[in-house]
Amino acid sequence: MRTIWCLKILVLVSLSLGAQAFAESVSPHSPVSRQLGYFQRDKGGTYFLKSNEFNMKEPVRFSVQEIWRYSPEGEEWILMPDPKLGEKLIHPKDRQVYGGDSDQKIFPITNSIGLFWVKWKENGVAMSNFLFSGMLCNDVNIGPQKKGDRVATCIPGKDHAKAAYVPDPKIYCIRK
Repeated sequence: MRTIWCLKILVLVSLSLGAQAFAESVSPHSPVSRQLGYFQRDKGGTYFLKSNEFNMKEPVRFSVQEIWRYSPEGEEWILMPDPKLGEKLIHPKDRQVYGGDSDQKIFPITNSIGLFWVKWKENGVAMSNFLFSGMLCNDVNIGPQKKGDRVATCIPGKDHAKAAYVPDPKIYCIRK
């Protein structure tokens, strides 16, 4: 009986220490505690990396590292030419209304239609996400995957979209 109580206490202490370590790793005092960059299309059809200034507490330095485009024909990710966009320091601006229309445009990403994987840094912390350019899918419930290295997503088109499994960009979008 005493052994069971000791094990229970040990498990609780371990869980408590793990939760504390996690909380410290995403502290609001970290350089970036969550992703602040996001994509939005402007009226001219270009997608931009923009800054979520509502959640910015201090200036953030952004830099785009890589842009990958998915090729449905070859079922592969293709590294786009180096964007050479440099770095931008974005200062949060106080305003009455926060949102996509008033957040600052940081970098233009693409005006082409397709599925993209974009890698960037915020204060030196690596970030990445899909950029969907074109018509979108209603859902991506497409059944079980055939291989464990794929993710279900939407492949946008000009006048259609296709839900499909694509090679996981976290695995395949790596410079060689």
